[in-house]
Amino acid sequence: MYGLSGLTWAIGRRYFLTHLRNFSVNIRNVAIVAHVDHGKTTLVDQLLKFGGEKVNVQRTMDSLDLERERGITITSKVTRINHKDTIFNIVDTPGHSDFGGEVERILSMVDGVCLIVDIVEGPRTQTKFVLKKALSNRNSRAIVLINKCDRPNAKSLQDITNELFDLFVDANATDEQMEYPLIFSSAKNGWCTRNWNDIKLQQGGGFENLLNAFLETIPSPLSVKHNEPFKMLVTLLEHSESAGVLVTGKIYAGTIEKGNTLYVKDLNGKIKGDCVVKDIFVAKGASKITINKPNPGDIITLHIQKGQLPSVTDTLMLDQKSEPVESPKLDPPVMSVNISVNTSPLAGKKSKKMTFAAIGDRLKREASINAAIQVFESEKKDSFKVCGRGELQIGILIENMRREGFEMTISSPDVVYQTIEGVKCEPWGKYIIIIPNELSAAAIDKMSSRKGELVEMTSDGSNSTLIFHMPSANFVGIRSFLRDISKGSAIFLPEFLDYRPVMERFRRERNGVLVASAQGIATAFSLEVAQTKGTLFINEGEPVYEGMIIGESQSLKDMDLNVIKAKPITGMRSKIHEETVKIVWKQQNLESCLEFIAEDEEIEVTPTRIAMRKKVLSAHERRQIARKNRQ
Repeated sequence: MYGLSGLTWAIGRRYFLTHLRNFSVNIRNVAIVAHVDHGKTTLVDQLLKFGGEKVNVQRTMDSLDLERERGITITSKVTRINHKDTIFNIVDTPGHSDFGGEVERILSMVDGVCLIVDIVEGPRTQTKFVLKKALSNRNSRAIVLINKCDRPNAKSLQDITNELFDLFVDANATDEQMEYPLIFSSAKNGWCTRNWNDIKLQQGGGFENLLNAFLETIPSPLSVKHNEPFKMLVTLLEHSESAGVLVTGKIYAGTIEKGNTLYVKDLNGKIKGDCVVKDIFVAKGASKITINKPNPGDIITLHIQKGQLPSVTDTLMLDQKSEPVESPKLDPPVMSVNISVNTSPLAGKKSKKMTFAAIGDRLKREASINAAIQVFESEKKDSFKVCGRGELQIGILIENMRREGFEMTISSPDVVYQTIEGVKCEPWGKYIIIIPNELSAAAIDKMSSRKGELVEMTSDGSNSTLIFHMPSANFVGIRSFLRDISKGSAIFLPEFLDYRPVMERFRRERNGVLVASAQGIATAFSLEVAQTKGTLFINEGEPVYEGMIIGESQSLKDMDLNVIKAKPITGMRSKIHEETVKIVWKQQNLESCLEFIAEDEEIEVTPTRIAMRKKVLSAHERRQIARKNRQ
């Protein structure tokens, strides 16, 4: 047969082939993170093109309508590129702090980050928020890509280097993490280089330079345990109309096949039940393809059926004796609203998804796939308390539901309280405001009036960076103020700080509202008069009803107005030319409505309209309540 040496060779060859599939596949799991609008999604589009994928729609990874409309990434997406016998799992993550829950979860399944910095703006405060969370894993490594190098007024290499050094120091980077490579790029124009001098030529090599940097710098996930039973941490969870429940995460041990039964275990090690794997997917471009058997360390998506539905942070495992995978602690939600059925006179005209049960099912489904959202049913079973990171995140959820055909009523926002050692406590936040220097005094006055503590103030020449500590409840409405005085240029970044005993509430500084006194269609004749009383929120031709808020008053008191009266017809023809009535009105979106409404007001949301209203619609009943409260 073989002889001694031949037998040794055969055994070695058999061992090598047996383990080849475990060790020959080179994998890099990388998250792309950056400040809002620094080019994350555009870069992913270029990487997909380099990997041979067809990119027909700009911002391919922004698959939600709201993401394309607003130009921001809301939910994390995983895509896959093959290059030089290496699998690159690339994750595009949100850059807005209200979606920080997505960033935290995705960082738990990658081994490094590609940090994108705008060459003109430089590292921003939000960049520090994401980078600090990424580098909290001491084995994680970073690559810095200086993007938009085609833009004029770019910073010098020395300035960029100094700012990056300060950024990594502030993010508590280790000595090893401080050794990050620099890549220079114009993702929009499709070039990438490691040479600073190439920027002057406005050209560079392809994105192979970036993938090579990933390969050299980002650790391989293949330190996972190959010979142990399959184990995967649930990081993303979505519902597909065609496939049902899809679970995405990184394999921490072993492998799996279709038809396997998996145990679902929570972070505390409690077995919640089991489920069956129907299909196994990996990403390909903006879509998914099926595979038979994945590799350890890979990021995969499982189609789950028959049994226990896993939640985010649960571990799926073949052996019920396996320990659950540790998951990073997420910052708690700090803001809440109550969502109930629509009770306005116009309810049910444009939607069939309006029952309490239908709304509850949709909200509970969202909570099961979004770790930053919590949903609780009220004791009276007439509303749901929805807790989230901020107005933007909750507003996005409600807007998605509206587009799905739901209609509902939304309460004014409140904070999420906790009882700690018998004391009622409220969340405090660290609020970072970046605003033009000439407006900093107004911002400081406003925050101070809300009991905000100014802990740091710096200036980079044209902008001031203000850092405040204050109760989260007092920050509601600040976004609108800063947005208005800065004409949209201000940046505000909330970050959870801690829980402290509840302080005395401040009185919100807001004028009264203009309220419709009758049901019908708003006319130009009536609105022409109404707009002299304040700022209108509606235009002519819109349906109104008694108790509906149609604008903000110029005074501190509410004012009831009849806006459905038509111009009297006299039967006489005027020889004077009749000028067209011009109605000036300010359209409100969900986030601005959440910031605007008071405790006695609500938001009516339907597939075709967003309107604010009084909780008590009848003007007579509101006057009775006001008299009773004065007694």
